[in-house]
Amino acid sequence: ATLYDYEGRYEEAVPLYREAMEIIRPTAGNTSRDYDITLMNLARALEELAYTAKTEADYNQAIEYLEEARSLRAERLGKRHWLVTSLDVELQDLVERKTMPADQSAILQKADELYDESIRLDQEEQDYTTALTKAEEALQLVEQVHDKNHIQHAWKAQKVGDLLIAESRFEEAEPYYVGAELVFDRVLGANDPRYATALADQGRLYYYLDDYERSEPLFERALEIYTRLANEESSKDDFGYQYG
Repeated sequence: ATLYDYEGRYEEAVPLYREAMEIIRPTAGNTSRDYDITLMNLARALEELAYTAKTEADYNQAIEYLEEARSLRAERLGKRHWLVTSLDVELQDLVERKTMPADQSAILQKADELYDESIRLDQEEQDYTTALTKAEEALQLVEQVHDKNHIQHAWKAQKVGDLLIAESRFEEAEPYYVGAELVFDRVLGANDPRYATALADQGRLYYYLDDYERSEPLFERALEIYTRLANEESSKDDFGYQYG
């Protein structure tokens, strides 16, 4: 199962993880470390399958995968853990897409494709100019369906801000970062490290603008969240699950 998992062959890994859990449960119990590791890896593989189903606009299947992944994580981490609440946010988006008019769903599907391509161009080719164009196009498409208070708008706006920073266009990046951070605060909250990252990114922006009065408290808030979450994780069993 682990080998298939690493190779991205999640459909093959999932049934093997399930089988492993059934073998471990009667011998070591469902509170053992091995059971926990297998459970969390199964949840992650299901999340990957849900993402694939989403890219294919198979929302019913994506929802089914994510609901099971959420249930597994909640069983071990609790309903308030960010790895659980993050799936709540994703499930809400999937339900919205499933019920909205087909033309709007298609627009968001295209926005996701452009967004993913912008990430690839950014991370793999360091082609920031083309990546920025793709990210801006993705954001424009999202704006045809959602307002600026929606999480999908925030993700795309944050990426535009990142790429403007990469091109040293700091002042242009500010409204994208500020708008995204406000949405992340409301939707993700202070228990989510992605919100802390948004704060740190905004602090970095003001640092580049030599506005240390605004950058310092943002860095401090981000550090407080990172530290608190790290302390909470260290107080629990290590599930062997890679969050990054």
